[in-house]
Amino acid sequence: MKNLRCYARISIDNLIHNLSCIRRVIGDDTLIFPIVKADAYSHGDIRCAKAICNAVGTFAVAEINEALHLRENGIENDILILGYTDPSFAALLCENKITQTVTDKEYAKSLSENLGKGVLGIHLKVDTGMHRFGIDCESEDGIADAEEISRLPNLEIKGTFSHFAESDDLASTFTDLQFSRFNSFTEKLRERGIDTGALHIANSGATLTRPDTHLMAVRPGIILYGAYPSKEVKEKYLSLYPEYPLKEVMTMCARVGQVHKVKKGEGIGYSRTFLAEDDILVATVTAGYADGIPRGLSNKGRVTINGEVFPIVGNVCMDLLMVDITSAKNPVKAGDEVIFWGEEGLSIDEYAADAGEINYTVYTGVSPRVKRIYK
Repeated sequence: MKNLRCYARISIDNLIHNLSCIRRVIGDDTLIFPIVKADAYSHGDIRCAKAICNAVGTFAVAEINEALHLRENGIENDILILGYTDPSFAALLCENKITQTVTDKEYAKSLSENLGKGVLGIHLKVDTGMHRFGIDCESEDGIADAEEISRLPNLEIKGTFSHFAESDDLASTFTDLQFSRFNSFTEKLRERGIDTGALHIANSGATLTRPDTHLMAVRPGIILYGAYPSKEVKEKYLSLYPEYPLKEVMTMCARVGQVHKVKKGEGIGYSRTFLAEDDILVATVTAGYADGIPRGLSNKGRVTINGEVFPIVGNVCMDLLMVDITSAKNPVKAGDEVIFWGEEGLSIDEYAADAGEINYTVYTGVSPRVKRIYK
C-alpha cells in the first residue's frame, strides 16, 4: 500500500534536462563524473544513476556502502569513492572494480598490503588549500609521496584531482590560486614520468562558471538535481545560458490532514510559541522534522497549497506541522497536496533561506521514510 502522507516527486525528465545543460556548458570532449553520494542528495541513487548511466563516465560516492549499493543494483560504470575506506576492504574494492581515493602514501601502502592479488584503481587526491584531505601540493615531500605511490605494484593511478573551496563565490581569487597549485603539481608529476590519469577539479560552481578549469572531467553535484551552489553562480550561468535554466528534480510534498478553527488568544503546537491574534483557520500538515522539514521553519516557514502560499505557525513537530490558511481564496480541505519546495512551490533556495539552511542540507536531510515517486 502506498502511503502518501509525506512524499517527494522526483522528475527524471528534469534530471536528464540538467545533464544536457551541463553537457552544453562543457562540450563533447569533457567527461562527466556525477556525484550520487548521500542517495543522490536524497533523490535516489539507483533510479538517478540508471537514468543517466549511458551518458556519463564515473559515478562518485562518499563511501564503500554507497559504491556497493550501486554495484548490487546493476550499475556498471566506474565508481570512485571520494572518502576514506578501511584498507582491510581493499580486496573487496578490487573485486567489485571500485576505484578508491588515496590521500597519502601511508594509506596507499596499507591498501596495497591488504590487497592480495589484483590491481586496485586509485585517484590521487591533492590538497590545494582546502586542508581537508589530500597530498600536500606545496611540498617536495608531496611530490615524492605521489611518486612512491605510483610505484606500488598493485595500485593503478586512474585519476588525480582536487576540490575547490570557494568556486561558489565568484569574487574570490582563491579558486585561481587552487587551480594554479593543482596545475603546477600535476605538471611536476608528469615531468617525473608519472601517469596522472584523468585530471579533474571542477565542482558544480566551477562547472557552470569556470570553463578554464574543466580539464578532462567535471564533477557536478547539486546542479545535477536542479539547484545552484550560490546565487552568484546562478546569475552568472543564466546570463550565459538564459534559455537553459536548471530544473529542480525534487518536489517535496505532504497532505492536509485536518482543517480546524483556532480562536483568538489560543496557542498552537508545542510550547505554544504562536498565539492567535484573531480567530484563524488552521490546516494540519502531515510532515515534520522526522521527514526532513527543519524545525527552524517554526513560525517562519511557508508552504504552497492549491497555488497559494501560507505561513507555518507554531513549532514544527516530529510528524506534523500547522499552517495558517485564513487568507485562502479557495477552500482548503483534508487530502489537499502541500508543497514545501519544487515545481509549483517555493524554490529550494527560498525554502532553505526561510529555514536558515543551505540547499545541500535541506536535500540531504530528507528522511528515508519519505516516499519517492518517480515520473
